[in-house]
This record gives sequence, C-alpha cells and structure tokens, in this order.
Amino acid sequence: MKRSWRILFILAVMLLIQSKPGELTENSRRGVESAVDVENPVDVLHYEVHLLLDPAEKMIFGKANLSIRSKQTSDFFYLHLQGLTVDSLWSDHGDLVYQRMEEQLIIHTLQPLQQDSLFRVIIHYHGNPRNDGFGGFFWGDGIVYTVGEGIRSDPPSMLRYWVPSHDEPFDKAALDIHITVPQAMQAYSNGELIRTVRDSGAKTATFHYREQHPIAPYLIAITAGHFQVLEDSYVSRSGRNIPIQFIVSPASVDKAQVDWRNTAEMMRFFESRFGAYPFDRYGMIEVPMRGAMEHQTLTSMSAALLTGTGVFETIVAHELAHQWWGNWVTLSDWRDLWLNEGFATYSEALYQEGLGGLDSLRRVMSSFATEYFIEAGRLGAFPVYDPVYGWGATVYEKGAWILHMLRFMVGDDVFWRILASYGTRHAYGNASSQDFIGVAEEASGQPLQWFFQQWLYGAGVPDLLISWDSAQSSADSVTITLNVTQRQLQQVFRMPFEVQVETDAALFADTLWLQSKEDRFEFTVAGKPLRMNIDPDEWLLNRAAIISSPVPGDLRSGELDLTQSFPNPFRPEEHAATQLVVQIPDYQAPMVVNLRIYNLRGQEIVTLAHKSMTAGLHSFYWDGHDQAGSPVASGIYLLRVQAGGKVVTKKMTIIY
Repeated sequence: MKRSWRILFILAVMLLIQSKPGELTENSRRGVESAVDVENPVDVLHYEVHLLLDPAEKMIFGKANLSIRSKQTSDFFYLHLQGLTVDSLWSDHGDLVYQRMEEQLIIHTLQPLQQDSLFRVIIHYHGNPRNDGFGGFFWGDGIVYTVGEGIRSDPPSMLRYWVPSHDEPFDKAALDIHITVPQAMQAYSNGELIRTVRDSGAKTATFHYREQHPIAPYLIAITAGHFQVLEDSYVSRSGRNIPIQFIVSPASVDKAQVDWRNTAEMMRFFESRFGAYPFDRYGMIEVPMRGAMEHQTLTSMSAALLTGTGVFETIVAHELAHQWWGNWVTLSDWRDLWLNEGFATYSEALYQEGLGGLDSLRRVMSSFATEYFIEAGRLGAFPVYDPVYGWGATVYEKGAWILHMLRFMVGDDVFWRILASYGTRHAYGNASSQDFIGVAEEASGQPLQWFFQQWLYGAGVPDLLISWDSAQSSADSVTITLNVTQRQLQQVFRMPFEVQVETDAALFADTLWLQSKEDRFEFTVAGKPLRMNIDPDEWLLNRAAIISSPVPGDLRSGELDLTQSFPNPFRPEEHAATQLVVQIPDYQAPMVVNLRIYNLRGQEIVTLAHKSMTAGLHSFYWDGHDQAGSPVASGIYLLRVQAGGKVVTKKMTIIY
C-alpha cells in the first residue's frame, strides 16, 4: 500500500467525528483522486440485489449485498455507482469510511484486508437512475428496463447506473436479484425465476431470479411491464432441456411467433459449431430500445425489430451467438470488443452458410466488406483492437473478416478446433485478444502473431492494383504473368489469395501469397486465357482493380459492362452455378452497383449485388434459386447491371 493512503486513512479517522458517519470530509480528499487509477484489489463473488421500483415517482430503492474476496492485502477498495444516493454502507469486516469520487465509491477499511480474505458489504441506496441515451436505466410508458452497454459512455459498462458494483467486464460473479414492482407488473431478469412473492397489502409483487453461472456486470439487466410469454424448448447436445421464452407485449405475439420461430434451430446450428449451449435457459424480451442487447440468458430486443416478416432474423442469430461469444467467454477489456462483436457478426455469416452453403457465405461476407469500406471512407481506417469507434463496421464487420480470413488460412477443421479450444479454455471466464491468439497458434501449430499484427492491431486493408498478360509457351499452353502492387498507405500485407484463370480449355486455380509491396507471379495454363478472377470465393478483405488485358471478349473497354453468363444455357442439374462478370470503369469508380436477375415479366427474381464496387472485373455466381432460396423454373431470364446512371442487360436460359 502506498504511503499516501496510510496518511489519508489517519486523517479520515481523526476527522470522522466531525463528518457524516461513513463519509470522508472535504478536508480529507487530498490524494483520493489517484484511486481512480489504482487497480482495485477486490473480486466480487456474488451480488444479492433487492430493488424496489416506483414507476410513478421514477425512483428506485435498493439494497446491494456484495460478497467479496480481497485479492491482496489492502486498506481500501472501490465500487462503481453513478448518480444515486448512498443511505448507508456496512461491512462484516468492520467499520468503513468512504468518499464519492465521480462514478466511484472509494472505501477505506479501519482494519486492513488480508489477501484472500472474504467479507460482505451491504449498501442501501436510492434515487432516479440515469442513462446515456442507449444504455443504463429507462422509465417508459408502462415499462421499466435496463440496457447493460452504453454506446455513448467510456467505459460502456452500465450496471453502475443502478447497482453499486465493481462494474468491470473481467469481474464476473453469481447473481441473485429480487425485483419488487406494482402488483399488475411482471419482472424479468437473468437466469431462472426462483420464486414470486405477492403482497396484497402493499399491492406489490417481488420476483427473485438467480443466475448461478458467472455473469459480467454489463450483462445484468431487468425489465418490468405487462407481457405475454410464448414458451418453447430445445434439447441440447449436452442432453439438457433448455427452456426458451419469448416475452412480448400482447400486440406483438403474432409477430414474435414468425420472427423468432427459428431460435431453437439457430441454437442447434451454433451448438454444432461452438459446443453445447452454456446456460440453463434462453429468452428474448421486447423493449422500446434501439437495436438489441445480449444480456445473459435474456436478450433485450427492440420493438422495432418485431415485424412479422423475419427480416431481422440475422439480429436474432447475432444476439444468440453472444451467449457463447461475450457471455460464456467474455472480453477482459473493452479494447478487445471485437472478441464479442466480431465473433457474433461472423456467427451471422456462419448461420447463413448453414442455410444456403458457400454462395450464401460469400454474399454475406461481401456485404460485410461493403459496410466496412463505407465506414472507413467516413471515419478513416483504424485498428480493430482498441478502436477509435467501437460500435461500427471496423469492430463488427472487419472483426468478422479477421475470423473469416483465419479460417481460410488454417482450414475448416483447424478453425473449428480453435473455436472449441478457445471456448472450453475460457469457459465462464474472460479472455483477451492475446489469449485467443495463443489458442489459435496452439491449435493450428502455426505462428500467427504476424497475421493478427496486421489485421487486428494494424489499420486498413490491401488495395491491390493487378495487371496480367500472357505469352504463348507451347502449341496448347500459355504462360501467365501476374503483377500485384499494394497501393494502400498503411502497412504492407502478407496474405494468401486465390486466383482463377478461365481459358477456352479449362479453369486454372491456385493460391498465391502476397509478400511485399510489389509481387510478380508466373504460371502456365492450357488453352487461350479468357478472364482472370482474383479472390473468387471472397476469402480476403481487399480492394482490387484489374487494369490490363486480356479481358472477356464480350466486354467493351472502359465502359460499365456485363458478360454473357457461362455456362449458358444453364442446367442446374449439371452445373453448380452460372458465372457472370461485371466490369466497372476506372473513371467512375468506386460506384454503387445493382446486379439483379428478372423474369420476362419484369419481376425481380434475386439480387446478386447491391454495393459499392471498385474499378476492374468482378465475378458473380448464380445457382438458379430465387431470393427465398427456391429453384426457379426453366425459361429465359434477364441479367441486369445498373450503376452510374447506366443499365446493361443480357439474356440467359435455364433448362432442367
């Protein structure tokens, strides 16, 4: 313990008789400011919270009973509390002296805490709890709710707005919470409902919930209001029956039955990828918030996400995936936010891959890339780790791309082994980016620091300028020369990337490695080269422009154009997909491109692209299914690309 703290303690005791019991006076504040920068020497093991909600007065009255372990010998510790009044503070360790300092209660013990000693602190408090516009405590029309993350606060932990707590993501604890509300209301929280006690005299109801699994403070939440509950269940691969609840307003019952109907199937899919569902139950509850928040075992979902159309099903998947990535394994530090959000975002793509195969995976990852490029164009490129802005596409979508590229590098079997090892090693605990990297290196047997250094800790993406040409090397083969220049201003990337060369005789494919600012490759292919595709399966987050010939013979030089699809006629029973290539001219790039397929009545069948695209040639594939995933009928279809005020249309035929 620092000498300054001993002096402060002596001053506090001398002045105690002149001050309000339990508080430090103004004269004893010298040196207290440094407490906010000192490591907290305690670990909260259990929260027992009693909360009385008074919606009419918008007041809460609380009692927080904290079971705490001292991690080291110390004569002080602190808790977080924002904007509420402390009525009393007691400990079974002995008398305490405390000081309010911004969002903290700095607490001094009259008898030093010994390392690994266990003690309890009980705090009575009350007030009108606040929020930051997104996270915190909210009073609505007939509803009271909390959101555990505040996107306008740094740090974003929001439990401090309504419970005295060690409000850090790394300090997970067990939870018992008793919520007392007017008797007409229902209350919900994390874990299992243990009992409900109704007091007819006081006209209240008290709901006791218990979360026995360790929970990070920001994942603790309550909601109280007037709801209907839809019940479902799922038999986990662990053999346990997992109750599933959809808790919604009476007006949203029909919508929830449509929008959330696939939750159990999503759980089954994620179990096949991540391991058994890690908690005792799962639910979603409708609240008038923006977006959604993955509170442990009970996700809060915006009322605006309930439409009855299933259009926001990816958000349902995202929040469910957080129960593994964020709740089962929780970030150690908010700088590691991608371990929560990048993982959950990639889980969206994995679920779509499970539904529609690799074509669906490609489409989702392409949309993620577009979202990232839009944000990078607006905010600039910055690292995923310790991001300039945590709640956007750099952390979410680029974070997902990091996992996607890692999967390509190590292969599927190793990638799933990495996720399984990461989960089991840090189950119900916390992890850092370095923890994940260590697991990835161990499971793959490869050094991977270089990979994460450029993608996680560095900024930007490869911006590739690609030129290629061919020379006849024999009567039936040619030598392809490929030059790749990295044009980005940030780091030079080292990465594998796929190349396809289509000739009139065959399709040549290979994986090459970017190594330096300028790379040159040579390889021999059979037949006459028709077109080259860079990263055709979209495993590398990059911008690319192909600037030299040969180009597909039916493309007009320097214009927005579209090739005839190949093969044509397309026979789905024989071919996996038909390919078409869009040419984006340099003088207008980048530009927003719409690539759609219509029937002869002008009805849209499927959208293959709606995104910003760079100059060059871009390949797309269609498997003969419509937007809903159903096979289309035999017949003639129109391929239409629209960009920069121009439209190009081609015809194709499907035959079964």
